[in-house]
Amino acid sequence: MFAFAWIYIESDQNKSSQSKTGTFYLPDEVTKLIKSGMELGEADDQVFSQLNSKQQGGSVGILTHGVVDRKAYYSQAIILALIPFLNKNLY
Repeated sequence: MFAFAWIYIESDQNKSSQSKTGTFYLPDEVTKLIKSGMELGEADDQVFSQLNSKQQGGSVGILTHGVVDRKAYYSQAIILALIPFLNKNLY
């Protein structure tokens, strides 16, 4: 199983754009818990002995040992989704 997020931005004029974060694979132990119905953040907390990890570095932070945190992970995708809004003359 792998993780990624779609970023979808819509203006008040119904113009929209989207982008996707990078993709990374989840450990088998986390995947098993998710397939049993557990939410990703809860599975991470259980497997990695953390508390409320989804409000901190998230899976990406845990698995990259803090090299990529949630903010950095989502930031690039948000910026890429904004391209049409930043270049209205092209889109």
